[in-house]
Amino acid sequence: MRDLSFLIPDYYSWAKGGIRQFLVESGIYIGTWKEWRDASLEADERVQVMGDDELMSVAENLCRMKAAEFAMLGYDQVTSDDIWSCISTRYQKTGFPLLHRMVNDILSLKATEFMNWMTMQAFKGAIF
Repeated sequence: MRDLSFLIPDYYSWAKGGIRQFLVESGIYIGTWKEWRDASLEADERVQVMGDDELMSVAENLCRMKAAEFAMLGYDQVTSDDIWSCISTRYQKTGFPLLHRMVNDILSLKATEFMNWMTMQAFKGAIF
């Protein structure tokens, strides 16, 4: 069992410096709301936006990984282009999603969902 007594200040630390001093000394205190907000704004300025080429490169690599996963499940004929076609049909009406949504859609694609999409494409007469 870990000793957590350092989290409970004794009366002396409360009386001498108050709760703020105790939190600063124990590494818990992160500053005032204004200090936190200013640090967040500075971090936002350092964020880099991905270009279209980088975004498509990420999507292509994820689709390759998913195709390799399907190959391990016995679906050897599935390609990364097939995976991308399946995923991109979701975005025809709404437009391209944010990166985290696209990554989630690719990585959470199940084999049964993909095979249902392939069956529907075969009924529509799409050539694979």
